[in-house]
Amino acid sequence: MGHAGLLGFMNVSIGLLVMGFAVLLLMVQFELGPLGDLTTGRKWLMTLILGSGMVAFSIKLVIIATLLNYRSRPSGRTSPCTRRRHLPHGKIRTTQSP
Repeated sequence: MGHAGLLGFMNVSIGLLVMGFAVLLLMVQFELGPLGDLTTGRKWLMTLILGSGMVAFSIKLVIIATLLNYRSRPSGRTSPCTRRRHLPHGKIRTTQSP
């Protein structure tokens, strides 16, 4: 996955996380809180506890993005004397130059 793919992945993921936090906040404040007859402080505590799963997902997302970004960089381990020739049948032969 190149930088463009990583950028698209991160844009979608961050958008979904923001929407998820908004839905969680609205769900606790207007549905679960009144159903459980919770005070305002307890509603925020419930939001915080349920949101901890989303924070864990965000940490995993950052780790995945970091690993993908690290993997997409060239390693720089190729020898400057190595040439690659493309053969007619699609295979690549690596030869050493003198």
